[in-house]
Amino acid sequence: SYDASASIPHPFEVIEVEEGEHKPYFDLLGAGSGPDAIDPFNYKDKVLLIQVFGTWCPNSFDQTNYLTEHYEEFRNSGVEVLSAAFEPNYSREYGLRRIEEYKNDMNIPYEVVLGGRLSKVQAALPFPFIDKINAFPTLVIVDKNGYVRKVQSYFNGPATGQFYQDFDLQLKEILKELTEE
Repeated sequence: SYDASASIPHPFEVIEVEEGEHKPYFDLLGAGSGPDAIDPFNYKDKVLLIQVFGTWCPNSFDQTNYLTEHYEEFRNSGVEVLSAAFEPNYSREYGLRRIEEYKNDMNIPYEVVLGGRLSKVQAALPFPFIDKINAFPTLVIVDKNGYVRKVQSYFNGPATGQFYQDFDLQLKEILKELTEE
């Protein structure tokens, strides 16, 4: 049935997180790749975008294209990107092979790790203030002190027109604000 009141969610509706309250557990975020897969010191004094995604997800594909396209611009302004994949048909070997193929096919210049099996609950474990990931992809924004500041739970890709443009502007405003702190 047709619902005239239906609408697309705001493209960057974020969960505000209390400043200085929560840090991601990097050992859990990269658990599929191994307990020491992520070295948090690589992100010291940088704003960090953590993409929680799946190689199987079309919206994750669109967001990965966005992050790859803007990576040099982000990096030059003190922002880093880290992606953690949560995969179906899970085995460690399958997941690592799938990530390697995905990273090569998409020319991803930033770190991509295997988070683990496809599960919205498991994907939330590295972020103790989240019960479950609402959607893949989810973007977690971490400030220069290592604290999570914002969480965006879905992605409206280029086909959404103005929503995609609004996302781009708002993300860049948030990153500018956090890099200037």
